[in-house]
Amino acid sequence: MTPLDGARTIRFTFDGRELEVAPGTTVAGALLASDVRTWRRSRRAGAARGLFCGIGTCFDCLVDVNDEVAVRACVRTLRDGDAVRTSASLGRVAPAARPGASSAAGRAAGARAETAEPAAVDLAVVGAGPAGMAAALAAGAAGVRVALVDSSERLGGQIHRQPLVDAVEGRADGVHADAAGPTGPAGPRLAARYHLLAEHGQVRLLLGRTVWALAESDRGFTLHLHGPTGASVLAARALVVATGATELALPFPGWELTGVTTAGAAQALVKSQNLSVGRRVLLAGSGPFLLPVAASLVRAGAHVVGVVEARRRRDLAPLVGALARHPSKLTEAVGYAALLARHGVPLRFGRMVVRCEGDGSVSHAVVATVDEDWRRRSRRVERIAVDAVCCSFGFVPRLELARQLGLDDRRGVAGEAAGSAHDATMASSVPGVFVAGELTGIAGSEVAELEGALAGRAATAYLLGGTQGGEGVPPAQGGSGHVALDRARRFAEGLERRYRVESGWVERLAPATIVCRCEDVTWAEVLAAIAGGARTAREVRGLTRCGMGYCQGRTCGPVLQLAMSAATGAELGAVGDLHSRSVAFPLPLGDLAGPESLGQGPAGCKEGPVATEPLREGTPRAPS
Repeated sequence: MTPLDGARTIRFTFDGRELEVAPGTTVAGALLASDVRTWRRSRRAGAARGLFCGIGTCFDCLVDVNDEVAVRACVRTLRDGDAVRTSASLGRVAPAARPGASSAAGRAAGARAETAEPAAVDLAVVGAGPAGMAAALAAGAAGVRVALVDSSERLGGQIHRQPLVDAVEGRADGVHADAAGPTGPAGPRLAARYHLLAEHGQVRLLLGRTVWALAESDRGFTLHLHGPTGASVLAARALVVATGATELALPFPGWELTGVTTAGAAQALVKSQNLSVGRRVLLAGSGPFLLPVAASLVRAGAHVVGVVEARRRRDLAPLVGALARHPSKLTEAVGYAALLARHGVPLRFGRMVVRCEGDGSVSHAVVATVDEDWRRRSRRVERIAVDAVCCSFGFVPRLELARQLGLDDRRGVAGEAAGSAHDATMASSVPGVFVAGELTGIAGSEVAELEGALAGRAATAYLLGGTQGGEGVPPAQGGSGHVALDRARRFAEGLERRYRVESGWVERLAPATIVCRCEDVTWAEVLAAIAGGARTAREVRGLTRCGMGYCQGRTCGPVLQLAMSAATGAELGAVGDLHSRSVAFPLPLGDLAGPESLGQGPAGCKEGPVATEPLREGTPRAPS
């Protein structure tokens, strides 16, 4: 694994062992580059854990850094002199790094945070991916005071990650010095947008701040934030919610071994740090995301031993016609396939990983052929030597903040929540709230950017006195925005139908297979809860603790819903989901309950990793 900048290094220790790595590397990247795979033990079973999601969602990669405990290694940028230790937190949440704290991270992060913390704006945009950036620019260009908030310290979201090398030098604008982060056909245009946002007088960038709760107030909306210096509150007259999506990884025996990650984790390491997740890597799952990830790993120097796609080749044949009607998509797909062919990477269709083997860390992936319903066709298997397996079965909208505000869901064919509902202007069911991007349905960055621009214009019209639902919304430049958006959405809908998750995948689950990674809940425990009368995901959670850990169901919630539906024959809508929570993100209890920090008292919450007090006016309410 090759660091981003080999000319300079920073020194750190891991469990007392002195190591060095390139600047701009996350703790997880630094440990992987130093051939360290394991740095945490799971809370209940004490199983070895390391990197999994790579974007701060799953909390598998917790470490202790200096005086901070339970730090997410995949999002914490390593700094010179840091002392990293195997996490022994076993459930504790990291304290906020206050100004003047002994850690270098706390001092540097605090210095950045103190410079830009407005108390109130006209429009708050939550999420700084393609949709959020487009919304902020559209509204800011019309003179609206905008705050663009994101939990990452960098603009671009997951799809357009930027290199992190300048993060250690204290840049506060979230823009890489040479704007080299965005790649592909949209790269130059997005790079220009990054600089526009950084220099825009109407747009304030609040990066490295997590929105853990949203609530309506007399003057509009209140955003409860948590960042490097602790808790803060932001008031806004209107909102654009563009919270993106979480990657779907379907479990199988051995998926909890270190070295088994999501495909997104591999992509994030390459994009932000030029690091490969392993030396011999297998891509597995279903969906078009597998190809660009495999291509990026090849470019990073990894030996990609194969791409295993659950869909059969003949099932995907109709996509050729759809791609032909979208030349840029066809060119992109052909480019990936050609690169993989030149490097001898086999594309295997109609196959799935049925288990991974290894002593703590993955050493072999076992692959079997499957039919159109993803059921095994024979007992014959192929055993492939690997040190990393990257899995992906698509993406699931992140609905927790939308649910806090009571936004209506857009329902899929099985009654499941497929995103937040909206009208033609991206207005939600709640006045003053607009939605955009993957939150509305998984459709890719092109759709997200177009929706974001539309939502930004609609929010501007609303703030200037227009009604929610279309009146006074300025048209897209050139009048072609809606046409392009409709065309891109139709293409995305075709992909969604073609790459739907089939029910036969549950046959991979053995009784001892881990379903909930945080709480080590097994498939046998889930089946026992169902046998005992549980009919919804929330009922199973109450009986097994599945979804009650650090990630609060973001990783296991969609898995549990799909598995229960497949096991019982119930539709996804009847099973329900775990998206609803009144504290959307784990945070220190003192920051949740401290009235001097929030100014309004604690949020109401009956579950999760924190204790609470009774509800007070102006705070988010727990879902019924």
